Amino acid sequence: MNPDTSRLFDRCGPASLDDLSTETWRSIFSELAEDQKKFLSVAPHSPDYRWPKDPLRNWSRCWEYPYVFDNICSLVPKGSKLLDYGSGATFFPFALARRGYSVVCVDSDPVCVADVGTAQSRLAQGSYDVKATLSDGRSIPLGNETFDVVYSISVLEHLPDPSAVIKDLHRVLRPGGLFVLTFDVEQIEGNENGIGPQRYDKLKAALLQFFEPFHPYQWVHPALQLTCPRGPYAMRIKGWAAVWRTLKDEVLKPLLDRPVIVGPNVSIEAYLFRKR
Repeated sequence: MNPDTSRLFDRCGPASLDDLSTETWRSIFSELAEDQKKFLSVAPHSPDYRWPKDPLRNWSRCWEYPYVFDNICSLVPKGSKLLDYGSGATFFPFALARRGYSVVCVDSDPVCVADVGTAQSRLAQGSYDVKATLSDGRSIPLGNETFDVVYSISVLEHLPDPSAVIKDLHRVLRPGGLFVLTFDVEQIEGNENGIGPQRYDKLKAALLQFFEPFHPYQWVHPALQLTCPRGPYAMRIKGWAAVWRTLKDEVLKPLLDRPVIVGPNVSIEAYLFRKR
């Protein structure tokens, strides 16, 4: 596996608004939109599913899914075995399976695991090679060196200490295997919306202990970084949700001696690693 420098997503680092105006991004997004449409038409979520039903049109996923998809489809041979860590129940593993990959989804939410199973049984009579297994959220209940690729999309920032999971992802990955990772970055320390400055350093140290970057890091000017208020599907907090957020951030948190969070200031970073 050697980097293909002609591709849009052959880099590590922040997501750029510029990417969303390229023909490459538009082509991949359009392809994935068809996959999601088919998925939702035959495998609607159960009433207890609490995650976005249309994740592709989320402010960050519209970039994250194409980044992960492009790196896997461009660099990884068909027939390879993939692990989707913190999968939820989305079209994405099925989009990869339709292109010749075998995907195992791991999630700590039993509703997500059940919904993946339902989708597998309904999509083309179960011909998609997608399976799901339940995790306790701390360890991965799968064997050593099982997968050619591990990917995780905006999951690690929600864990109090992702170091143990990073070690376990390294364990289940085969020698020389690839790890594709995206996560939310929060510029204001103390906010739960993403990896803040202090946690960022700890996360990077844990990652570099077990993995080496496959692509070079590319800086993106702050004015061009894709953040939750900017992009084609910007996150807008309105009505009572905005009132509650203001009350929580400016009244309750100071009373509890927690940092004041004025508003969402979250961006996205993505990395492709090779197992050390």
